[in-house]
Amino acid sequence: MHVVIVGAGYAGLGCALRLSRRMDRPLRVTLINADPMFVERIRLHEQLAGSPPTRVALVGLLQGTAVELKLGRVERIDLESRVLAVAGPAGTESLIWDRLVLATGSVVACEIPGAREHAFRLDESSTRSFVEQLPELVRRRARVLVAGGGLTGIEAACELAESHPELELQLLTRGTLAGDWSPAAREHVLARCATLGIRVLENCDVQQVHAGALDSNRGRMEFDACIWSGGFVALDLARQAGLSVDVRGQVLTDAQLRSCSHPHVYAIGDAALPREPVGDPLPMGCKSAIPMGLHAAENLAHELRGEQVEPLHFSSPLFCVSLGRKEGLVQQRSADKRLRGRILRGFFAVLVKELICRGTLWFLRFEGARARIAQRLRWGVRPNELLAEVDSAQ
Repeated sequence: MHVVIVGAGYAGLGCALRLSRRMDRPLRVTLINADPMFVERIRLHEQLAGSPPTRVALVGLLQGTAVELKLGRVERIDLESRVLAVAGPAGTESLIWDRLVLATGSVVACEIPGAREHAFRLDESSTRSFVEQLPELVRRRARVLVAGGGLTGIEAACELAESHPELELQLLTRGTLAGDWSPAAREHVLARCATLGIRVLENCDVQQVHAGALDSNRGRMEFDACIWSGGFVALDLARQAGLSVDVRGQVLTDAQLRSCSHPHVYAIGDAALPREPVGDPLPMGCKSAIPMGLHAAENLAHELRGEQVEPLHFSSPLFCVSLGRKEGLVQQRSADKRLRGRILRGFFAVLVKELICRGTLWFLRFEGARARIAQRLRWGVRPNELLAEVDSAQ
């Protein structure tokens, strides 16, 4: 069986590494990625403020495994013939597969007119362009607008304000900032923004972005730089191939992470949206991408052995957000799955957030090294089963 994984982010890399430990029967695994480096996307807001980029060579992460890394960009998927058209350094080639895993991730949604042309985005290329202009923006004490009040927008605004207090930061959000969190958590986020000098504009609906200004329901706002953080959408590759997708381009899957329209295709990470309940709601990001990647690998191994594939059971007991390097917020889910549980602030919240960010890369390294912790901890199982395995590992 030849398994081809498209995309080497948190989901795709996790899937490839887990499969590399399940090659007890004839199995060929190919991982396709356009970039030879693994990018820690969860740290792009830190890079935005001038921190060094965090990039790790995929060759190093895959060292010691039987996974074949192919550098290139998938241009077309033929679902009927099970062939990929891959454009690489030597030209375009055709790649035949038995099982396909789409882990193509997501990109920043730029549906508002002018956002793509006149605003920076939290992706590697656009972040690098912003950093090149950052010294001049700081020297001029420039006005920087962050459009989008989700976790990404909050982290970007706080990181910039803390690292460069000379900047005049404004954070625009369509609704209420941190409105899904508990009142105490929301109050803490607003207080931190005030301390950092960030002006928060709630219920601000951006209608169009121009060079140096944007139009909103609150009037025209001028800026020296605008950072667009308006959510994420999947790449259009799955839609173009003919897979069933939702309005954001995510592949609709069953609980086993197989495409609802083409069961021989798996979809994981930001590229997938299960139509069946899989436990807690699946957020976009590494916290769901890694468990989905590992679970898809386990199901592929089950298929190879002629065993029954299993549904994903996802649990997300807490959410965390960085509010600069010196402050953060962690909140537990309550029994009704809402963000109304206990909160952690200050140094310990910063520590927890940093450990989680470092832990994602550590876990991938453990998978590649076949470490005992990686063998024991099976992400994607029911919470009570996961706790039992943690106790066993300890």
